[in-house]
Amino acid sequence: MEEKNVKDIRQVVIDSNMTKEEKIQHYLKEMDSPYCFQYKDILIHISFSNTQNTINKTFESYFKAIHPPNNMA
Repeated sequence: MEEKNVKDIRQVVIDSNMTKEEKIQHYLKEMDSPYCFQYKDILIHISFSNTQNTINKTFESYFKAIHPPNNMA
């Protein structure tokens, strides 16, 4: 999907009076792709892999890698 065709998620307005199912349907209708959207100037592409890792474990590993603990006593 070309970046210029990606919808900015801030353009989607959800009525808080809708049911959960209606909100989901409205979001899916408004977005060209629920897995690829823009927020301001950031392009976001969501994908899933066939793994046992959770998103929490993935983020934990990522942050440990970029900010290793200081083991100096």
